[in-house]
Amino acid sequence: MLDFHNYILILLNNLKYNLKKNFLGSFFGPFWLIIIPCIFFLIYYLIFVMIYDIQRPNINQGSLVILMFVGIITVICFVEMLNSSFVFLKTHYLTSINYNVPINLYFLLETLTASFKLFVALLLSFLVKFILNDFSFLTFIFTFLLLIFYLIFCLGVLKILSILTFLSKDISLIIRYFSIGLIVISPISFTMSMIPDKLKILIYLNPLSYFLFSFQSLVIFNEIPNKELIFGVTMLSLITYIIGSFFYNFSIKKIRIL
Repeated sequence: MLDFHNYILILLNNLKYNLKKNFLGSFFGPFWLIIIPCIFFLIYYLIFVMIYDIQRPNINQGSLVILMFVGIITVICFVEMLNSSFVFLKTHYLTSINYNVPINLYFLLETLTASFKLFVALLLSFLVKFILNDFSFLTFIFTFLLLIFYLIFCLGVLKILSILTFLSKDISLIIRYFSIGLIVISPISFTMSMIPDKLKILIYLNPLSYFLFSFQSLVIFNEIPNKELIFGVTMLSLITYIIGSFFYNFSIKKIRIL
């Protein structure tokens, strides 16, 4: 049995490979992982501030750009995690068995790979706030604690979908169309106080909303999220992970991986 140190090395080496493989042959290579969020940020700034001069109550334009930037990157990363479930078992299950590596290591690997751009986006957002003299170390720490809960939530979702997408091609197709709708029902461009009445039910049924509202409180307003959001994020993450782990462990014994 491999020890913990070797597991960490396997995780880091595979994470490094995953981050590089999408950019093989390109001039900037893995630096695209930093460049892409920066491009998104500049595009949002040019469109919504320089061109359309969009205003929101109780929020300045710079904060609005950061709000939308973090929101869209969060949704994009979540969609990438959903898409990684399509081939997860075919890619990792037999490798896990043959090399005696815990399958949970590969779940964590795919989750970290999909979420890396969000990590970069949050760092970039706090860098901008630091330059603007609006940086809070406390909310910086809490933001990355929140990111841990987000990763736990994604792990649970990935465990469930890795089984479902393996068993049914239809689930994969549903996820692709669901991913498009996720952008509509996620609070990317508005805060909790701005929720349109007609969208309230959809917004609160969307689990990503709780993470997005929490990121907004921390990154935009330099405030610790309210108790309801903290409770919602904590319970959502832990319950999803527990259900996902139980579902995966139960189901994997019943199916055959070719």
